[in-house]
Formats: sequence, structure tokens, C-alpha cells
Amino acid sequence: FYEKDILKRRFPFFAKLTPLQLNLTEPNSDFQLVLRGLDKKIYEIGKLNKGVHLHETEIALPLFIASSGIMEDLRLHLSNALSFALYRGDGTLRREDFSYAFEITRHDHCILPEGNPFEAAKSLLLEVANDKK
Repeated sequence: FYEKDILKRRFPFFAKLTPLQLNLTEPNSDFQLVLRGLDKKIYEIGKLNKGVHLHETEIALPLFIASSGIMEDLRLHLSNALSFALYRGDGTLRREDFSYAFEITRHDHCILPEGNPFEAAKSLLLEVANDKK
């Protein structure tokens, strides 16, 4: 990567991002802080009035299962869910937006053996998440 001078000038340092860790109970965990920040921007950019929020357990847990805490996967999933919400045009972000988004988003790092994490039981998702630790 840094063998070319032009890349050295454009990118003066190299950062390795590790996957976010699931912590649903600590509001100041990296995962929760990232979700809160993204939630604020999604509602602002999309001019959304109401709906589910990313840091709520019903969304945060399946988001983690779908992405394994990997930012790129999380970004793709959120982008597709927001697209569904905006296309509907009612100013709301719904759980089903995330479920539909999962169906069209690559999920190479999803830790649920099969099925859609937004349609799975919370107990199963917690079990899968605990097995990952």
C-alpha cells in the first residue's frame, strides 16, 4: 500500500479497524455510540420524523448479527434500509426496512447460520451473539 509515493502523501497513516463489539447494556460502548451517531445523521439526512432507532435493542441486536460489527457491512445495511424508508416516503424508519435491506445486502459476515436476523427471535439472536464472544 505505501510503496507508491502518491499514496504515502494522500494517506499519511494506516489505521486498522477492528469489528465493533456487541454491548447492549452500556450506552457508552463503541457499538452504541456509533449507532447513536449514525441514527442522528440518518434521521437528519432522511428528514425522518419517527420510527425505530438504531441503538434500540430490537434494531441494534439484529444489526450486529447481520454485520458482525464490521463497519462496511453495517454501512451497506443502513444505506439499503434508509433507501427503503425514503422510497416509501412517509417519513418513518421501520423494522421491516431493515428486514428488506437484509434480503438485498450482501451479508458475508452474518453470524446467524440461516435466515434473516430481523425476523428471528431475540432469544436466538442473543444465543448466537454470546457464542461469538
